[in-house]
Amino acid sequence: MDSEIVMLLNQLKISFNNEIDEIITKIKVSSYNRDSSTEITDNHDIKNAVLNYRPVEYDQIQEINLCYIFSTRDFFVHLNNGQVESFYFELNRFYKEELLKNDIEFKPNSLINNEFYCVYNDTDSSYYRGQILQKSDEKYLVRLVDFGDLIFLNINSIFKLVQKFANEPIFAIHCYLE
Repeated sequence: MDSEIVMLLNQLKISFNNEIDEIITKIKVSSYNRDSSTEITDNHDIKNAVLNYRPVEYDQIQEINLCYIFSTRDFFVHLNNGQVESFYFELNRFYKEELLKNDIEFKPNSLINNEFYCVYNDTDSSYYRGQILQKSDEKYLVRLVDFGDLIFLNINSIFKLVQKFANEPIFAIHCYLE
């Protein structure tokens, strides 16, 4: 059975989205526009967020968890190392506490395509890191960057991403089978 797994993993080619050059592994998120009414007072750094892509070691067998499937040939995985769960436990704890104190502080003045935000998903009552892909009517198409899912959200479910959560590289690895 181990040889079957090794053969399958040897066929697995890990590939980042077409937009991502292998050499450039950072996506720069431009500064958030804030006016004086939304000035940050609790020392939460929300400007110049950068989300990095997790480095992947090729030609090595890694334990993975499947996290989202577009098709049998196009899917997203996580490395099986427990980091995703602890990161999301902390992100959800932080946003649930801070939004109770002052949700105005975390409301973006405007939403910009391809920028990263913290988003609230009503389906499971959890917060995620998301990237705005496009606006359709009053809904926004958002990719949950650490899982690969695509969801539609209204503006009330989208918040500024605090720098300490932007520092962690993206967990989802986009994969395909040739």
